[in-house]
Amino acid sequence: MNKSWKWVEDLILFTDITFRFYPSLQDQWQRLERTRKALVLSKSANKFIRAQNFAAMVPDFVILNLERANDLTTVMKLRGYGQAYPRSVYPIISSTWIDKFAIVLVIVGLVGLHSFDKI
Repeated sequence: MNKSWKWVEDLILFTDITFRFYPSLQDQWQRLERTRKALVLSKSANKFIRAQNFAAMVPDFVILNLERANDLTTVMKLRGYGQAYPRSVYPIISSTWIDKFAIVLVIVGLVGLHSFDKI
C-alpha cells in the first residue's frame, strides 16, 4: 500500500491520544494542587507568588507525562505503528435478508418492550 493514508492515521492517533490523555492530565494537576494545599504550600494570595509556585510545578509535571508518552510510544512501535498504511481495514461483510430481518425484529422487540414497560 502507498503512504497516502499516513496523515489520516496520524490525525486519528493525535485526536485519540489527546482525548485519552487530557482527563488524566487534568486529574493529575488537580491532585497536585490538592496536595500542595494539604501541605499548606500554596496558601499565598499574592498572584506573583502563586505564579512562581505554578512555574516550579510545571517541569516536574512535564517530566512525569513525558515518561508516560515514552511508554505509549514503545507500545505503539511494538504494535506496528508506521510500518503499513492503513494499519487496519475492516472487511466488508455482506448481509443477507435474514440478517436484515433479525435487525428489524430486535429493534421492534426493544421498542415494544420499552412501550410495554410504561404501561
